[in-house]
Amino acid sequence: MLTSSQIKQLAELVNEANIDVKNIDAVNEYIGFLLEDIAGFECVSDDELAMIKTDVLSQL
Repeated sequence: MLTSSQIKQLAELVNEANIDVKNIDAVNEYIGFLLEDIAGFECVSDDELAMIKTDVLSQL
């Protein structure tokens, strides 16, 4: 899983991308795009991915 610092960094990347944080689908899609570039995340379960997305959204 990701540390709180990494979650915060993902939230900052979402903000820098000027994505409308009220559009949950756009935020989730962008988070998924970012996670594709992190080694090992192809093995993350759907539940873990949902938790990461929830954590990032709570930081926004």
